[in-house]
Amino acid sequence: MAELAAVYAAGLLTYGALAALGRARRRQRQHRRPGRRIRLSADPAAAVAEQRLLARTVPGHLQAPTLRSALRDLADGIVSGGSRLPGIAALHITPDLLEVLLTTPAGAPPPPFTVAPGRQSMCWQLSLPGGLTIFKWVERLNAAS
Repeated sequence: MAELAAVYAAGLLTYGALAALGRARRRQRQHRRPGRRIRLSADPAAAVAEQRLLARTVPGHLQAPTLRSALRDLADGIVSGGSRLPGIAALHITPDLLEVLLTTPAGAPPPPFTVAPGRQSMCWQLSLPGGLTIFKWVERLNAAS
């Protein structure tokens, strides 16, 4: 149990460091003058540590989907298709399926979303074969206790 807690703490610490680094770099990019580059660390050891941290992260296309990324993909697909976002009444989330319940019937959703069968075009669904990230964390926590 102590090993599991140590692994969890190390992962949490690494995630916190990556989040803080990402937030700082994003803030630097937002406040830079047009045509300028962001300032990087002058300390070579810090630069190497930052490169190692970033090299060990999983690329976005290999990560498990999050609710935010799924909804962002939906919005991007609707906007790129020239359609208007329909009214959303609710989201129904299960470990293997995300359903977007609409207020009015809408046309075909952008891929990879599909129209749920038998819902009269008022529900778009996204199959989550690997599940959402939040469900994986809950499963791990339940298995550890």
